[in-house]
Amino acid sequence: MATYTTLPDFTYAAAFNATTNQSTSRDCVILLDIGFNPFDNPDNILSRQTSRTVDNIVHGIILPILFFTSTITNSLNMLVSYKHGLKERINVCIFVLALSDFIHILFVFLLFLGVNTFVTTTVGRRGILSDFFRKYHLLGLFGIRWFSEFLTTAIACERCLCVLSPLRSKTVLKTKTLLVVILVACPMVVGAYFVVGLRWSLECLSVAVVGNQSIAVVHMSKYYLNHQELVELVDGIIYGFVFPVVFIATVAITTILTAHKLSAMAAWRKRASTWGSAASISTRDVNLTRMLIGTSVVYIVCATPCIFRRFLILTVPDFSNVGRYRNVYRVVTIVEMLGSYVNSSVNFFVYVTLGSKFRETLRGILRCFPNLKRSMAASNEQTL
Repeated sequence: MATYTTLPDFTYAAAFNATTNQSTSRDCVILLDIGFNPFDNPDNILSRQTSRTVDNIVHGIILPILFFTSTITNSLNMLVSYKHGLKERINVCIFVLALSDFIHILFVFLLFLGVNTFVTTTVGRRGILSDFFRKYHLLGLFGIRWFSEFLTTAIACERCLCVLSPLRSKTVLKTKTLLVVILVACPMVVGAYFVVGLRWSLECLSVAVVGNQSIAVVHMSKYYLNHQELVELVDGIIYGFVFPVVFIATVAITTILTAHKLSAMAAWRKRASTWGSAASISTRDVNLTRMLIGTSVVYIVCATPCIFRRFLILTVPDFSNVGRYRNVYRVVTIVEMLGSYVNSSVNFFVYVTLGSKFRETLRGILRCFPNLKRSMAASNEQTL
């Protein structure tokens, strides 16, 4: 006999009414389609089709391209930073940043895999593996994005300290100290997001529009209903406001200070035609700093939509997933997510453009591949 329950705070609760006059499988909720859902609200500025088109373009076309690009570029970033030596703190930062960026893109690629073609009923549409991630409470892996942004902020601070006070930076911030900070920050930043990921769960549901077919539908979990204040605090305040504002503001301020100091040092060098000051830094560090300033600028551009989205959520009452402006909310959210995808994929191109040592090391690595191929061919000939 079927167990009938009320669907708790279901995302599309406005679209359906619970009913008990149909039979279905055990532990399923029966909903009756009453012909209205949030994305068809007449007050929506954008149509549902426009929202879906943007979703298809970003997650069906752009994301796969960025995933394959990121796989190659972040692998090269890790390889180059490894060749430069992980005993230096900046190389450790670049290596871990490339690794976290790759994991982030891999996760969202798998999460949205097939979203362009896997279309369910009017209840919703998701990727092929998205239900798996929700069922096993793996949506907390979204926190890797914030760990990546934390690393970008740490790199900006490290470069600023190195430029403003080169001697003190070597004594105050050692590689071992930085490793401890990274090892502590990773489980804290990523792990806390699992509190947010637990808000979603899957239930068996039968919808009148599809007859007696049972489908999986995402809705708020019992955990969320019992700990709503905690989840909203972590998601809305910490990840939704504090992290974006603190990270972007810190990166912006340190980047401005670093760029100003580099400009002043360049002007002084031009006048004195020498680097005789003890407070100066080497040409290698100058080139490295300019390269990382470029990544900071890219990060600020890509992360700004997050601040814009949060501002709209706080100032526009119906700007939500169930409000009158749901379609606009969806598009803005997708654009914000796209910014994080791009930020996790393009650092390599900044490194190649602005980093002379990075280019030199990369050329050496790429030259090894033909030599390795020839040596393997020669070895095979000798074996034969």
